[in-house]
Amino acid sequence: MSYLALDIGGSWFRWQRGDGNSGKIKTKDIPKQIVSLIDKDTKVVSISLAGLAKDGVVLFAPNLNLKTKDIASYIKDRFDVEVFIDNDLNLATLAESKFYKSDYIVSIYIGTGVGGGIVYDGKIISGSYGVGAEIGHLSYKNSPLKCGCGKSDCYELYCSGSGLAKWREYFGYKETELKDMINSKDKSYDVAKNFIEALAHLTGSMTTIFNPEIIVYGGGIVESNRYIVDLVLERLPKYTLSLPLRELKLEVTQLRNAPLLGAVLRAEEFLKAGYE
Repeated sequence: MSYLALDIGGSWFRWQRGDGNSGKIKTKDIPKQIVSLIDKDTKVVSISLAGLAKDGVVLFAPNLNLKTKDIASYIKDRFDVEVFIDNDLNLATLAESKFYKSDYIVSIYIGTGVGGGIVYDGKIISGSYGVGAEIGHLSYKNSPLKCGCGKSDCYELYCSGSGLAKWREYFGYKETELKDMINSKDKSYDVAKNFIEALAHLTGSMTTIFNPEIIVYGGGIVESNRYIVDLVLERLPKYTLSLPLRELKLEVTQLRNAPLLGAVLRAEEFLKAGYE
């Protein structure tokens, strides 16, 4: 018996089977693409999704253009398989937990938006509707901007790529890269400074609430500007207690496609539990 692990995003659809075969295709008709990859040896389909799902039903995935929300039923109507669907960053954090051999880990991914995941006592914390780690939409400070979620005080407005773009439009400065903004003498310097401060504040909040052993940063902005992790560490004592900082490590992810690795881990756990 084997598994099919998937990482489904708005642009790319990545897959890996238990026999080691893997591939990447453009995301199109997601349900049909999934079933086309299932073979007679497949016992479990484990899906990492750029969205939120509960009990195999996709609740929110604005970038996927899904007409069929009940993915699990769609698959099970055609194959005798078990189906797991989880948020991509939840599964990425599961992979980070395995990589660092830590049962207490938080991930913060900074790209177009701000996302995260929490593994506590070896288990993913996702909440009753899968939004337990939507950290980018925690309230931070009021702004003149509007987040995609409808609020005007999210972390995502201060420390994300979309937030930087909104501030650039608001103030009218030219810089587009964080590294250039930090060395600028116009208003973009203040925006860059606020970016670091917001990320430090968010990190402090996660440290205080979950007392992780490791906080892992990922996403395009962090991976292109690794120095910001050192800047966050300098500011962190302002935003959390000294005790949880004693053993805390801040890391930049070393994994390639952590969401797919997390989907693989979920499938392997299922098979190991008695289905091999």
